[in-house]
Amino acid sequence: MNNIKGKRTGDEPKLTVTFTDVIIIIAAVLVVLFAVRYVFSDGESDESYAMSYVVKISEVRDELVEKLGAGDVLYMSPSGVEIGTVAACETTVAVRDKTGQTVPGRSDIYVTVEVKSSEPDRILVSGCEITVEGKYSMRSTDFSFECVCVSVDQ
Repeated sequence: MNNIKGKRTGDEPKLTVTFTDVIIIIAAVLVVLFAVRYVFSDGESDESYAMSYVVKISEVRDELVEKLGAGDVLYMSPSGVEIGTVAACETTVAVRDKTGQTVPGRSDIYVTVEVKSSEPDRILVSGCEITVEGKYSMRSTDFSFECVCVSVDQ
């Protein structure tokens, strides 16, 4: 208690913090941090699986064919989510489906893309799923394009 002038009289207990108290506080903080990480992780695993898929870019002008090459990073448009790295590009002469005639000055590009998926049985990267026959808008640093996925290798 305090005397009339507000000074301590000495009979009050002093606040002491022991080593055990510090350990308990640290443990409680760690539990809270792990709980927050678990709640906000959406069940996604830190494990990743190497996969690849092939997309077809149809009727690209010949002067743009060289804009895409091995090692280029691809992003989903317009979100900008990284969706893989180009492993290989194969160019064929563009053919129109209905008439079967070749298109002068145009090529079809088959791009093999390597990716680390968060799931072992499908390509899922940052919430974007790549499926066969799916149509996608993608871009690299020099080239934006519409494409169709023609195959998925797991």
